[in-house]
Amino acid sequence: MKTDGHWVDPFHPAPPAAEIFATTLILVDADTLSMRAFSMPTKATTDYAVAAVIEFMAHLNLERAALKCDGEPAIKSIAKLVKEKRTKPTDLEEGSLKDSASMGGVESPIRWWQAKVRTYRYDLERRYGLLLTADSEIWCWLTRYAAWATTTYRVRADGKSAHQVAFGLTYSGAIMPFGETALFKVPMSHTRQIKKDVKANKGESTFVRGIWVGKHAASDDHLFLTPGGWHRARTVRRLEPLKRCDLQLLKRVKGAPWEARSARPIEESKLPVTPQLVVPTASEARILAAPMAPSAAPVTPTSNSTLDAARTGSESATSESRGVPKSPKPNQAQQSAMLATQAQG
Repeated sequence: MKTDGHWVDPFHPAPPAAEIFATTLILVDADTLSMRAFSMPTKATTDYAVAAVIEFMAHLNLERAALKCDGEPAIKSIAKLVKEKRTKPTDLEEGSLKDSASMGGVESPIRWWQAKVRTYRYDLERRYGLLLTADSEIWCWLTRYAAWATTTYRVRADGKSAHQVAFGLTYSGAIMPFGETALFKVPMSHTRQIKKDVKANKGESTFVRGIWVGKHAASDDHLFLTPGGWHRARTVRRLEPLKRCDLQLLKRVKGAPWEARSARPIEESKLPVTPQLVVPTASEARILAAPMAPSAAPVTPTSNSTLDAARTGSESATSESRGVPKSPKPNQAQQSAMLATQAQG
């Protein structure tokens, strides 16, 4: 057990805001070199840290185990609580403080893990065009995924991975690039029941966009982050290449590993918005009720026939203004004579 975190001021009781998740609890199994990494906001002993150690030992099916720490008070406190809460025999050992050689062969996978953290970080920054620091919740999942990849894919000196040595077979699950935007299917029953008192409507899609942050160590589920928290899924779908890096979604996601998993991953932008009734004030009501000035009257669109009639009227008005005599209109007697002449013809 080790902590790997470098603060700007090591004597400060809390890390600066930009490195709030820089402290990482690292667990390495000396026999298989399997490892876990958990970023935490503080070095204080928490239930999450104790449960993470016990779960890692249960995942490897360890019976009697010895916990060896590097002598830091925070790590020693976690080890004591693990020994008290673990039902199987647990021994405590202590290495030399600030002496990595006293920890045995666990330093090699830790150095490989650090290199993977940098690699995944720089790759994510290149694809999204942003700077990733330890104040983001993505950082917690980055360190966790780098430890999972170290256990799964790092080849030991005997030509086998830690996963193969621990479980007897190589890993064959599907993965994606860390931090990729993808679709995942919300797990639910045939009645569209997600959990108790949470049911999806038939009009809602069963796939939701999220940020892929790794695989679950116990169930091998895919892990995703959304604006509503983190989620697990068995079915995933990749998007088109140009849609696999949604920067706006990456900035809005939240959910730390120690927080409760959200059951209904609906994006905030898709939630229904209730329209608000705007009631005008007394002064605004008087302004709206007042008659509109001619200059402020709205201009209505006119058709082509209206424009032709207006043009004809303007031409006749112009002729009258110039003194051009207008032909007199025939009276009723003249019209009757004209009609009789046409009939005889």
